[in-house]
Amino acid sequence: MSFHTAPVQNALSNSLDFLDKFRDKIGEAYEAVENQIEKKPWGGYGVKKQVVESGGQTFNTTTPIKDFMKKSTGEQLARGGAGLATGDAQKALYRATNIPISEQQIFDQIPAKVGVSGDNVTSAVIARGVPFLGAYLAGRAGGVGEGFRPKGEKAVYPKSKKEDPTGREVGNPLAEGIGRSVFFQRGQMLPYGEFKKERPDVMPSTYRDYMAYQYAKPEAGSLVTVDPKRGSFTALGGMVRGSAKGLNDPEIRVRGFKTTASEIGGLYAGTQAMKATMGFLGKQGTGAGDIDTSSFNPNINVKPEYTQTTAGGTQITDPKIKDIRQQELSRFVKDVKDDFTSQDRTLQQGTKIAGDRLQRIETKSGQSELSREGKPYNEYRVGVKSEQDPAKRAILQDALGQAKQESQKRLKAGIEDMKKNVTTGQRIESFLGGSQYRPYIAGAVGVAAALGTGYAIKKTVQKANERRVKKQDPVEYLKYKHGDFASAKEALKQPTARGYQDLVPYVK
Repeated sequence: MSFHTAPVQNALSNSLDFLDKFRDKIGEAYEAVENQIEKKPWGGYGVKKQVVESGGQTFNTTTPIKDFMKKSTGEQLARGGAGLATGDAQKALYRATNIPISEQQIFDQIPAKVGVSGDNVTSAVIARGVPFLGAYLAGRAGGVGEGFRPKGEKAVYPKSKKEDPTGREVGNPLAEGIGRSVFFQRGQMLPYGEFKKERPDVMPSTYRDYMAYQYAKPEAGSLVTVDPKRGSFTALGGMVRGSAKGLNDPEIRVRGFKTTASEIGGLYAGTQAMKATMGFLGKQGTGAGDIDTSSFNPNINVKPEYTQTTAGGTQITDPKIKDIRQQELSRFVKDVKDDFTSQDRTLQQGTKIAGDRLQRIETKSGQSELSREGKPYNEYRVGVKSEQDPAKRAILQDALGQAKQESQKRLKAGIEDMKKNVTTGQRIESFLGGSQYRPYIAGAVGVAAALGTGYAIKKTVQKANERRVKKQDPVEYLKYKHGDFASAKEALKQPTARGYQDLVPYVK
């Protein structure tokens, strides 16, 4: 007799089982991460590319977008661990915080959003031109007349100190434009004495606050420092900073790259304006101007004179023959009408059949219907010019004449109706020469909307700053508004005032 006993469970055995299972889990996790890493052809290591779907297309990527979120939690963690091990996670973070790259990715989607993606030239111009427009709105670059230098800044590529001690004049406009738009270089602010010559709209306190904001750093031991007085903040050692005022335009900087409210608002307004313009120009009428193509039943009949002679022109005296002639022509009239109306034919189809298929009377035996009295009416037709019977030619020509008049009448009515229902956008396109100009019109409208919105935002914030300074420091406001004490006295009609303080009560 033998006995089988179960192993005795105790603290030691339980701990060993746990360690055994834990070791297996660690091994599985390590293997999962290892399976997500591959050696690159150049010798480095990176996360394996995965096939993802986006916009109906599949492509390989190391970035976990869309389909990645459908993966199991274990696979997500494995790819995350592989990204940390190989540095791909840091690369993805760098791309996400690189504002120029992120902006360009957004700008590349604009052609599709506004509806011009079908025109490759326009799409390419928009995708590459919007960054330049954004740089101008944000003050990262100036106009062509300034050599791409924003007003109030020193040039990135200035003339020599001997030629221009201020550093304001651009030495190489091409290099200046490329440096500011491609390499995102920016010049230093001019001293206020020079700055106000180009930017008289900026008050001294705004200039001082902006200079302090540019070089501010977080307080020791703090990741984020907020300066309520200046309306600004700095974070992460100055990597991220923002100002509610800017130079009369709220802005935020990430790793030194500046974007402003006027840029964001202007580009958004420009995009919406382009989209609306494309819809406006492409909007079709109500359709009420369509030409009527329904069937047409001509008003034809056998006139008395048609039964007086035979098809060959012989005078008919026998009443019986005249009756046969009447029946023959009546069948012909019915057949012509059927050519226009049977099988729901349109007016155009009926006209073609009646004009192309009518032919002289001919029976299977080649004898005329009149000589074969009592035989069924049996004729085939291919053209009015071949019809030898004068009466039938007259009936046929009468039907075709009525069809032509009806066609012209319908065409005229359709055109008149179409003129009433054509949209304003269609009229504009017609005047300019066709819909091929639609993307360019939309682009021009978008640029105008962006510039107008950016200007409005700057002016709104500027007025708000003026009201704030007027309340907090009336003397500064007077100096900014009138330039000197004499002008201020004259403007406020206080000729006896001896100093700015005497004018403060009259500031409204």
